[in-house]
Amino acid sequence: MIAKTTDRTYHRTRYVARICVSNTKKSVIEELQRAYGGILADKPPQRAGWKRGYLLIWTVGMIERVLDAAGPYLISKRGQAMVMTEFIRHVKGTPRALRHKGSADLPGEVLAVRAGLYRRMRELNAKGPYAQPLTAVQTENTETNSKTPRA
Repeated sequence: MIAKTTDRTYHRTRYVARICVSNTKKSVIEELQRAYGGILADKPPQRAGWKRGYLLIWTVGMIERVLDAAGPYLISKRGQAMVMTEFIRHVKGTPRALRHKGSADLPGEVLAVRAGLYRRMRELNAKGPYAQPLTAVQTENTETNSKTPRA
């Protein structure tokens, strides 16, 4: 997933990479954590009668290792893995001075590339009857938090 956030200190748009794996068997998640690292989180049941879930979360610095190991075996999530790999390469290719927290805003062309990758990931992660590529008009509506359904 590529999340779009706003930096609280500098009030600028940021795009952050994250991968989550969930399971109801804690032993499965712990085994993955031993092999690939990551942050283990507890997910309480959302409804009565549901099992407790466990999440393993990888953030920016840990994602490459996971993608390198799992990438060749992915079938249905291969597109997302490719977008995530492209995003990580782009972030690493951005000069360090621009990535530093205290620096000025990222140039428009850098943000445009990241916004494009963010939109591609959203299209790939879409579910249900609206799971189809966004048009340019729908993309603009989505960016402004519109509730307009995708046609």
